[in-house]
Amino acid sequence: MLRSRAKVTPDDMRKFQTDPGSARADAFVPLFLAAARRADSAGASTPALKRAAVLLGEWDRLYVRENQRATLFEAAMVDLARRTWDELSTPGSDGTPEFILPETQQLLRLSTYPESEWWDHRGTPARETRDAIFAASLEAAYTKLLKEKGDPSTDSWLWSNNRHANIAHLLQIGPFSAKKISVQGGPSTLSPSGGDGKQGASWRMVVELGPEVRAWGVYPGGQSGAPSSARYRDRLSRWTMGQLEPILFPRTADEIDRGRIISTLTLNPPR
Repeated sequence: MLRSRAKVTPDDMRKFQTDPGSARADAFVPLFLAAARRADSAGASTPALKRAAVLLGEWDRLYVRENQRATLFEAAMVDLARRTWDELSTPGSDGTPEFILPETQQLLRLSTYPESEWWDHRGTPARETRDAIFAASLEAAYTKLLKEKGDPSTDSWLWSNNRHANIAHLLQIGPFSAKKISVQGGPSTLSPSGGDGKQGASWRMVVELGPEVRAWGVYPGGQSGAPSSARYRDRLSRWTMGQLEPILFPRTADEIDRGRIISTLTLNPPR
């Protein structure tokens, strides 16, 4: 995004902070779709795989709230990692496999070696290649979501209903927290959104340097720490939408805009 512009303005930087694009999706979506096409050409496709490929092909690879296909891609990526790195799994306390998965970059690097032994799935007698694993993961993800969420055209597939941010109170007091906030962004976007709702931006800020510093910022909370105050969450909606407010630098009390003052607290030293 920086290279695409000859000049970057403060508002450009603000928009960058919540840009929904993902280089991860740009890299992996074509691999899933190519694997599905090859399976179809070889007569090895299934109705589920064909439908999954059509749905994934509809995605513009942007993690926006109203999108219905990012959910399919993320489910496919989870299955892909577990299917590929099955050699690294160990039995958990309840007997189910536990994984310590390498970073996604290693999976992308491995994709340049389509016949690597790492693609072979230990649970099958066949010798799988990269395309077989990608196709199987896409089909498995679609089948799983279809069972859990129903028809792909329904709101249950919306990104806003499947990925949220959770702003927890410092003492983890539930009623004082803000939960299941719909956000724009996903894994590997500039505004990351983790699956447990705990990953994301706190302060967002843009600073323009010069003789007089100008800055804009926002945070996921409010001006007051008192939960009963109307200002307890008065910045949360702007933070959610990626909007920033001017940061004030008054040098004296007289420089403060009187229209902004809601109340005044005067502290007098003891005599």
